[in-house]
Amino acid sequence: ARLHRVVERALRAALRPLGYYEATFTLERGDGVLRIVVQRGQRVLFAAPRIVVDEPAASLDAIRDLVQATPIRADKPLSHAVFDDFRDELLRACRRYGFFDAAYRRSELRIDPAAHSAVADLEIACGRRYSFGEIRVSGSRVNDDLLLALAPFATGEPFDNTLVTRFERALRDTGYFREIALRVDPGEDARVAVTVLAEDVNTTRYEIGAGFSTDSSLRLRFNRDTPRVNARGHALRIESELSDPRQSVEASYRIPHHHPLDDYFELIGGLRGT
Repeated sequence: ARLHRVVERALRAALRPLGYYEATFTLERGDGVLRIVVQRGQRVLFAAPRIVVDEPAASLDAIRDLVQATPIRADKPLSHAVFDDFRDELLRACRRYGFFDAAYRRSELRIDPAAHSAVADLEIACGRRYSFGEIRVSGSRVNDDLLLALAPFATGEPFDNTLVTRFERALRDTGYFREIALRVDPGEDARVAVTVLAEDVNTTRYEIGAGFSTDSSLRLRFNRDTPRVNARGHALRIESELSDPRQSVEASYRIPHHHPLDDYFELIGGLRGT
C-alpha cells in the first residue's frame, strides 16, 4: 500500500503537468523485478484562452503580435510549462516597453479533467508607460557628449529596452572600452535613468608576425592599435611590413566629429620603399 501511494504521487507529479489527469497504473512483480505499467488516459487540451492587456500596452505592435502568436491555442495539448512560460514572457514584454508597474490582475489555468479541457485566463494591469530620463556616464574619461551622441533615444521619449540594447552595442563598437554595462533605474516620476558603467581601454595593442611568401624570403609585420588616444575619442592605427625587397608603413588617425561611428575625419598616410 505504501509503494502504491509513492508511485501514485510520482505519476501525478510527472503526468498532470503534461495534461494527463486520468492516468492509471498497475504493479507487476516477477523474477525479482517490479514493473510499473502506466495507462496515460485521454489528454487534456487547451480551450480558447482569455488574454487581456490594458491600453496603451495592448496597442503596441510587439505586444499585440506576442498575444496573437500565443502557443496557448484551442485544441493544443495542455502543458503547464507552456502556460507558465507564456505568462512570464507577456509580463516581461510589457516591462521591456516601459510598463514597469505591470502586474497580473488575473492569472489562472482552470482545468476540467472530466471535460478534458483547460482554460487559460490572463489579465494584465499595465499602468502608465515610463519614459527615458537622464543618461549618465560613469567610469570613462571619454567626453560624455561624444558618447551620448550614440544613444538612439532622447529624454522624454517612451522607454523601449531594445533601444537600450542598441545603445550598448554602439558603445562597444567604438572600441573605447575594456568593459561596458548599462543600468536601467525606473524612478517614482515615471522616468527611467540610464547609467553607462564603463571601464576605458588604457593600453595600446601590438601585433607582431612573421612569414614567408613566394616573392620574398621573409616578411615581418608590426601593427599598433590605440583605440582611445585622448578624451575626445581620437584613435590611431599603424601598420608596417618589412620584407625583401619591399618595406611599407601606413598610419590612420581618426577624429570623431558628431558621431564616433558614423561621422568622423580620418587622416591616412604611408611610406613605401624598395
